[in-house]
Amino acid sequence: ISDEDGNIRFVSSIYKSCNEKLLDLTGENGVNAWGGPEFWVVPFGGSIGYCPADGEETEIHIVLRDHGPPTEDLIQQLTTFTDPSCGQRGGPNLCVDNGVSAFAPIAMDGSVTQGVTIFPFFNPATCFDSNFVVCTQEQVDAQIESGTATLARTG
Repeated sequence: ISDEDGNIRFVSSIYKSCNEKLLDLTGENGVNAWGGPEFWVVPFGGSIGYCPADGEETEIHIVLRDHGPPTEDLIQQLTTFTDPSCGQRGGPNLCVDNGVSAFAPIAMDGSVTQGVTIFPFFNPATCFDSNFVVCTQEQVDAQIESGTATLARTG
């Protein structure tokens, strides 16, 4: 949900989870922090997290998702991939991935800023194939045309 100027402020922490145990990222109130659709997490009973090999670092990919206008349950809307306001769950909002930024591994503390581009699946140049329509005009219209994302590594 953007501010008056259209800026989105997002803060997150990413931790290594190098063990066999899956992370249960669902709160008692049903709000979750999975970072993806339910079919990536629910069948497995949790999230794997990330665990790079010894001596390696991990690429970070940030996907932005538009959930439409704010609802009464703002926390659930902000933290749930497909919250009840989404059309996929019977709500009035579109709820579509609309931007992506990818960061190469960062080995030392510091920050890197990258551009944000449209989510590849909803690229208007490839979205409307003459034989198979893979997305709607509404999904294309929701895409972010420009912007930046900053990733900071500490510790």
